[in-house]
Amino acid sequence: MQLRSEASARFERGVDPELPPIALARFCELLEAKPSAMLEVVPYLFEPERVKVRFAKLNSYLNHEFLIDEVKGLLEPIGFGVVPLEEDLLVTVPSFRPDCAIEVDIIEEVARHYGYSKVDKLRLNPPQVGGLTRQQKLRRGIRAFARDNGFNEMWGSSMLSPSEHSPFGISDQAISLSNPLAKEESVLRRSLLPSMARALVHNSNRQNFPIRLFEIGKVFEPKATEEGLPLETERLAFLLTRPDSAIDEMTRLLGLCFGFFKLPPPILDTANVLHSGSVLTSWPKLHPTRSAAVVCNSIPAGILGELDRDLVATLTSNTTKDRVAYLELDLGVLFSQLPGATQAKPISPFPPSEFDLAFLVPETIGAQEVVRAIRSSVGELCESVYLFDSYKSKELGEATKSLAVKIRLQNQTATVTEKEIQDVIARVASDMSATFDAKLRTA
Repeated sequence: MQLRSEASARFERGVDPELPPIALARFCELLEAKPSAMLEVVPYLFEPERVKVRFAKLNSYLNHEFLIDEVKGLLEPIGFGVVPLEEDLLVTVPSFRPDCAIEVDIIEEVARHYGYSKVDKLRLNPPQVGGLTRQQKLRRGIRAFARDNGFNEMWGSSMLSPSEHSPFGISDQAISLSNPLAKEESVLRRSLLPSMARALVHNSNRQNFPIRLFEIGKVFEPKATEEGLPLETERLAFLLTRPDSAIDEMTRLLGLCFGFFKLPPPILDTANVLHSGSVLTSWPKLHPTRSAAVVCNSIPAGILGELDRDLVATLTSNTTKDRVAYLELDLGVLFSQLPGATQAKPISPFPPSEFDLAFLVPETIGAQEVVRAIRSSVGELCESVYLFDSYKSKELGEATKSLAVKIRLQNQTATVTEKEIQDVIARVASDMSATFDAKLRTA
């Protein structure tokens, strides 16, 4: 009847199969009768469980070095039989303990009777798992950077209609899907601009101005890789609308973006955009006179410009008169040009030495060139060099200027001596004279 009762709670975990003969013997004793014979009807003969316990595993689980006699002294008083093998124990489980069937059950019994409070605590020190790669951290940082600059993230579909590339001057050699769900989603995009143009039209039709969008997504080229697969690259795109100066704001954003990546300032090359044989032919074509290729360390990294106003009017059905600026960057190129990780220097226990030097240099020489040359000339002792004064006067001459720098020397193993300082000054003065025809000011 599946009813919960006191008896079911007592016997549902199993019954000792060796109890019936004992119970019958007691019953006969109470009757003061001795049976002439006993007939047992059982479906099977009971065989006690024998569990092999690895001694090394027992010690490892309980973080304690047990002796064999110690384990026998814990198990045998509660009915378990223990037979030592070479490196293991063969434990015979008593009939009244059907709950002990595997190795860890025996180990638990040892721990229970030894005393949990006596078992040494084992602090697990698993290796560091998970974590974000440098590129993953940068992607998260890019999203935060874009949001901080007032842009909203959009997710565009990677599948487009075959006709969506042509308005932006992208060739129709896109990768076609073998089994598309619809013709409007039958090719893979070669640029993020068609997807962003969809969002531009959607927001423009609803007068959601100003429009400031960004997206990080994949584009696909028909070029085959070594594995025979299409070339898949990751790009970052920004789109914004303004009544005027949209391209100026986007150019400012480009500089901030390169600063975020700690890359040198980008070069905007208009020739690469206009030249038909350019490596940027697979990128979208923007306004012919208000666009440029973005170059990072002599490597084409993207495109910046405005969308042609006639094209914007056609796409949005004249719902906006704003200018539309667009920026698309190849994240693979930017990631490949990232500077190496900064190496922290140990703090020296010895005091640093600081002194100032001023040089008369030709006016055409840049201050940063002078600082770099001095840092190179100082050598290993150089902790820092920075410019703190630039001075011109009639007394110096029209083609001459004075640059003053502060030099900080630091030694990790000893205090910088006066002789080392004088050697550095002499070496810097000599190198500056040879490189820039500069003169050390002494008064």
